[in-house]
Amino acid sequence: MRFSVLVNTYNRARFLDLVLTAWRRQASPDFEIVVADDGSDDDTAEVVRRHGQDAPFPIVHVAHRRRGHRRAAILNRAIAASQAGVLLFTDADCLPAADLLARHAEAFREGRMLLGGRVRLSEEETARMTAEAAAQGEYERCLSPAWRRRLDSEHRRNRVQIALRRRRRPHNLGVNFSVEKWALYAVNGYDENFEGWGNADGDLRERLKRVGVRPLSIWNRAVVFHLEHPPDPTRAEKRNAAYARRAEIPFWCRRGLVQVPPYDDSGVPA
Repeated sequence: MRFSVLVNTYNRARFLDLVLTAWRRQASPDFEIVVADDGSDDDTAEVVRRHGQDAPFPIVHVAHRRRGHRRAAILNRAIAASQAGVLLFTDADCLPAADLLARHAEAFREGRMLLGGRVRLSEEETARMTAEAAAQGEYERCLSPAWRRRLDSEHRRNRVQIALRRRRRPHNLGVNFSVEKWALYAVNGYDENFEGWGNADGDLRERLKRVGVRPLSIWNRAVVFHLEHPPDPTRAEKRNAAYARRAEIPFWCRRGLVQVPPYDDSGVPA
């Protein structure tokens, strides 16, 4: 199975260098990486260019001009630029386990959205991480027994929530999930009304449910390792949270992969 891996980033050139190095550890190079760049003005482009010269997989750099935090918009551009039938979403601050794609591939089910887990690295562990350490996968040693228990616990919780068809559950981190490309076009991708940090991934999960794409938890099997960093200064939780909790969420967002209004409140063309 071939994947397109969408790596969201903004001004994290050092982290992106580590992440692209770590992606070389996958057992099979039969995937592409699309770097979804939300208007970086640091060395991001140079990092992508350098890795693109000798990586065993293609790397595509998709960017737009910075006009505030527009992660939803740049991810839509990356979705449109991707070539594979299955897309895995992650961030430039998340180092993949060496078997991440293999885990998603073995758990793949048509019409399902696969949700993987995350291990948070400490400030000290993040500060010590070098390209050489990332290439050797030293970060995977941070998967302690305590973290395994936490992953198992969250996985069990996810399974219950999925079985009960809980609204707004299970939680989708946005840094480790995969879904078929057709499903993203069926809901018109990410809703670009989400500007600033937060809630866009959960909204996408709810709209995917409405077209029959159910979540599937692989939280304790498919893992990324999150590099520690200060909170995003562009957070907009209150506005985004209020929008995410609107009474009726249409499956088709008006501002998405295709922006062709008008649509009525059910998401059906007027």
